[in-house]
Amino acid sequence: MTALLAVATGLALGPLWGGIAVWTAAVSAASLEFLLARRLGQPVLHRVVAPQRLAQAQRRLGRAEIPMLLAVRLLPAISFNLTNVALGMTAVGWWRFAWTTAVGILPMTAIMVGSGAGLGEWASS
Repeated sequence: MTALLAVATGLALGPLWGGIAVWTAAVSAASLEFLLARRLGQPVLHRVVAPQRLAQAQRRLGRAEIPMLLAVRLLPAISFNLTNVALGMTAVGWWRFAWTTAVGILPMTAIMVGSGAGLGEWASS
């Protein structure tokens, strides 16, 4: 569904403004999901998972390497929304999450919006 909206935005606004609109909306939505999961999801996680296991997992994920965070964004098979929520429940910092999301979604945003813009040019010729 999100890909269709990106294509439609490219069709309506063109590649530049469509890309800016889609990218801004996606980064904003991802940040909101991350922060909500951090605020509301972590308390649930602390009740469900044993403290030692949770601490161990949090340490590993808190040191999540930047290439791994970027790779998660570049693989379209991994759910965008699920990734936002899952990372919100980890020790990954918001700034690391935000900038890797902003950079990692650029290629797919460009492809989807560019496809819509191309459809617009094709239809008008």
